[in-house]
Amino acid sequence: MIPDCWANETENYITNPVLIEFCTNNKIKSQCMRMDLLKAINEFAQENNENKSKVEDWLEVVLKQGMKNILFRKIEFTTKPNYDTLQQTFKECRNRKLYSNITKGNGLNLQSMNIINNKIEFVFTIFLIEEKKDVKSRIIYPIFVDIDLNKKLIFGRAKSKTNIHTVSSENIDEIGYNTSTDNLIIEAVEYVEKNLNAKKIDKEEYIESVKKSIYNILEKYTFTPESIENKIVEMDEYIDSFINTTLDMLEINNPINFEKAKEDMKIFIEKYISINIKNKDIFMNDREAYPYKLIATDSEMTKVEETTTSHEPLQCKEKFFDNKKSIKYEGTCDGIFLVYARKQKGHFNSNTFRAKISVKRKFCCVRFEAYVIEEDINNVLSNIINS
Repeated sequence: MIPDCWANETENYITNPVLIEFCTNNKIKSQCMRMDLLKAINEFAQENNENKSKVEDWLEVVLKQGMKNILFRKIEFTTKPNYDTLQQTFKECRNRKLYSNITKGNGLNLQSMNIINNKIEFVFTIFLIEEKKDVKSRIIYPIFVDIDLNKKLIFGRAKSKTNIHTVSSENIDEIGYNTSTDNLIIEAVEYVEKNLNAKKIDKEEYIESVKKSIYNILEKYTFTPESIENKIVEMDEYIDSFINTTLDMLEINNPINFEKAKEDMKIFIEKYISINIKNKDIFMNDREAYPYKLIATDSEMTKVEETTTSHEPLQCKEKFFDNKKSIKYEGTCDGIFLVYARKQKGHFNSNTFRAKISVKRKFCCVRFEAYVIEEDINNVLSNIINS
């Protein structure tokens, strides 16, 4: 049986579209009601070993993807780990699937590990006590840690939760201490790093590179639409004439001032076209994502935070253009929140999802605010890594 702490609809571990897709792909007849779908899948798993393996493998995938927090950073080794290294180092590994995991005690339980195509995958579980509306319940909480040996990155992910506590070392039904999703992810990541003797890296330098990547994502998804660009080009002679006249009158006309003023003028024109345009879709079409919130800090430690209501594109708002030049000068951002288009809509009600990318505790942090399949998760991660 799939544990209730994962099957429960309020948990969003396994959403209805995912259940429907599994039943459709495996020709399992069922009503579209959630309880009927879960019952049908559990009965399917009990029919024979082949079906049980299908459900076990499926559960590994659906519990890893979805509404997750992902933290990642650089990792390096003196000697690259291999299969033998893993077997000798992690002898406590139970080699169990999540469907039939064994979770004990008040700490991390390493359920499985695998190495394939230069990627190492670890699956941990831990007992936690979760509080919801004054009701305490013990849950099994999965945490996933992956190492990409080619890209030299370590990733930790888990479902975002609030009001969670570790269990007592004396009684797993009693609270130990308060914790958080990020704390648990970092604990699992550092456990792997320590046991594999990972080299110490310059985390400050890495975080600065992440901030540059976030800025590059901003640039990538806030390009000026062609129709607006054409209007600015049409005004080029007027812009040059206006700037020359103004600077001449002020007796400060020189090549440096002219270029700076022209850049400001182009931003000014783009701003007023953009914020008054009726068809806001031009800031969302022809791109796989658009930002609706931005966080940045300039060289004078002035914090810039821009956001929109109803997750509208930033390019619709005055403040984005007011800070565009300073953000471009810095070339870094602390965080960006985007609306992404799904690669495949499938059975999901919406063809978009929101992802928040930021720097946190010497990690790059990505938070997904809807159930997202692995293809979309990897797309967002690739955007950051390759930017």
